[in-house]
Amino acid sequence: MRRILLLLMIPLALILQDTYAQNAPVTTVGTEISYGTTSVVPIMVSSFTEVGSCEFLINFNPDILTITSVSLGPGVSSYYFLEGEVAPGVYKVTWLFFQYGVHGLTLPDNSVFMNINMQRVDYGYSPVNFDISLPQNCFYTDWQFNSLASVPQSFYFYNGSVSFASGASQWNGNFNNDWSNPLNWDAGVPESTSIAIVDNVTSNLFPATGIAAQCLGLNVEGSASVHISANSSLTVFGNVFNNGQFIIESNPAGDGSFIGIGTISGTGIFTAERYLTSEKWHYVSSPISNGLSIIFTDIYLKKYAESAGEWQYITSLNEPLNPMQGFASWPSDNYTGPTTVFYTGNFNTGVQQSAVLTNTAGLESAGYNLVGNPYTSSIDWDSEPGWTKTNLDNAIYIYNPNIGNYGSYINGSALNGVTNHIPRGQGFFVKVSSGHSSGALSVNVNAREHSSQPFLKSSKTNTNNQFLRLKAFSTLNTFTDETIITINPDATPDFDHLYDAYKLEGADEAPQIFTVLSNQDHLSVNNINKEGDVLIVPLNFKAGIAGLYTIEASEILNFESSADIILEDIFDNITINLNDQPSYSFSFDLDDDAARFRIYLHFNPSGIDPFNEKSDFHIYSDHHMAILEGLNGKLISGNIEVYTLLGQTVFSQYIDNENRWALNLDQQGIYLVTFNDVNNQKQYVQKIQIR
Repeated sequence: MRRILLLLMIPLALILQDTYAQNAPVTTVGTEISYGTTSVVPIMVSSFTEVGSCEFLINFNPDILTITSVSLGPGVSSYYFLEGEVAPGVYKVTWLFFQYGVHGLTLPDNSVFMNINMQRVDYGYSPVNFDISLPQNCFYTDWQFNSLASVPQSFYFYNGSVSFASGASQWNGNFNNDWSNPLNWDAGVPESTSIAIVDNVTSNLFPATGIAAQCLGLNVEGSASVHISANSSLTVFGNVFNNGQFIIESNPAGDGSFIGIGTISGTGIFTAERYLTSEKWHYVSSPISNGLSIIFTDIYLKKYAESAGEWQYITSLNEPLNPMQGFASWPSDNYTGPTTVFYTGNFNTGVQQSAVLTNTAGLESAGYNLVGNPYTSSIDWDSEPGWTKTNLDNAIYIYNPNIGNYGSYINGSALNGVTNHIPRGQGFFVKVSSGHSSGALSVNVNAREHSSQPFLKSSKTNTNNQFLRLKAFSTLNTFTDETIITINPDATPDFDHLYDAYKLEGADEAPQIFTVLSNQDHLSVNNINKEGDVLIVPLNFKAGIAGLYTIEASEILNFESSADIILEDIFDNITINLNDQPSYSFSFDLDDDAARFRIYLHFNPSGIDPFNEKSDFHIYSDHHMAILEGLNGKLISGNIEVYTLLGQTVFSQYIDNENRWALNLDQQGIYLVTFNDVNNQKQYVQKIQIR
């Protein structure tokens, strides 16, 4: 007896011996709803045989409740029992059994081991979770203090919850099917603190949600149903129990959206619809955990294999549609025409993890992996607590069938209809960063949101940086493309995985517009560090159909009013200032060189056209020489700089009171010469060609 008393003075976690062959009991926190000020939530156990001790850390939301005590269940005795709150929202329980001649405590399956006694702080829902972030937080031992096996702990410790409700309202459907109509409920429209009960009222209509419906808990009884209508949403802040039908609709008008904070259970049918237009590829992802490819009967379905750099058709009806895996689907007019597919099964909740993402060396498309939104609502790619991104570029890529091109989103730059709001059921590409052979992506419920962003609807970009969006289009078809140039002080001349997005080419019939780095990487989003007064950005264009095309500056944001943004057509030797003329039309042939355009960002022009010679000074080339001469007796006093067309500085020097300046340039090509005259505070800029 004396030895045991001494042991009790040491934390139990420090006296554990090696793991014993016996498994730990299966331990489950109950789920309770209280309409009063207190609640008792049981901790139930099974396979509880010859147990000697345990220790639990229990997490809860202190804004909703406080745990006043934890008491032992019927027939449970202890030699040592200590319980109390150790931090806000964290409660610790330590239990030890000793009885002379008895090898630990044994309880029947589904026994109440302990009761958690709670006091309401506010109305709402609180999870009551075992903290298994560390193995020593929750554990069992046998009567000899051997640790009982519990790996992985999530197989042995199951969480529960409590909802403190202000009341309940039951659906009667006396007026119509409108959830938001108080005449359809016996106690008014449910709110975030009340429970919604939908019972079988077969003589009346069942509810269909409108915009932003909500409740604390939802019970759908047998033979009843709840529909989340297109372009509407339902948030359940607690638990959903469904023994009837729960349907999230999708149609040409849009998608319904559902977020459940608590558990989702019941023997009823859960269905999430996905409407697909015909004769177009759609990237899709399953919102259920047990989906199979039979859902897409008579619809072409493909998966993308990064390791082979190719699409692979799925012909089996039993291919698993794994959560967070993306697929491409094509409804054909020959089979289904426009159609709706029905994901019926268990809605995905909790943390979702993609399969291992790969980057196979030697492939032109190395690193691109098709993943997907696993939830029944939109998710926000910018949600910091919602994602874990390992060895990944920060861009996402989605094919937009309406414009025949991929869109991308990264760090506030959104183009071709793709934004940070990833619609429910949407597949999207991510890229494992260069230098890594593998990566990982996981998402949790913090990323979920109700977004009005339907499948690939255009969105403006919100950025504080200087920003230029260029759009290419024609009257030959409805296909378009966009590229973005952003002045970012944190960017480098190379590809920046936090800010830049690569260019993925779309349909052959669609125009393709993109910028090019010095290593010939093609970018759809290009962040550039402003160095000097002039930046030159190579701009490429190509298309699969000859004809008349237009490049339009559809957005020019945050540039100082004096800045000139110049588009140069090298082929036709035409330059325009996009500030004054935001669009430029040109004729394109299939054999035209893609490297046809350049963008000049001229930040301090002082009202001077950078491509016209001025009367005071003459800037020109003579074979391999760049030359600056003063006219009418003007002396050269100021700084002279020479840039390549990639914006690299090849010469910079201050000249004082010279009549003529000349520089020998060894490399052929086109250069930009700038001269800042200190006498009249003007800048002169001229493009020259060295032969």
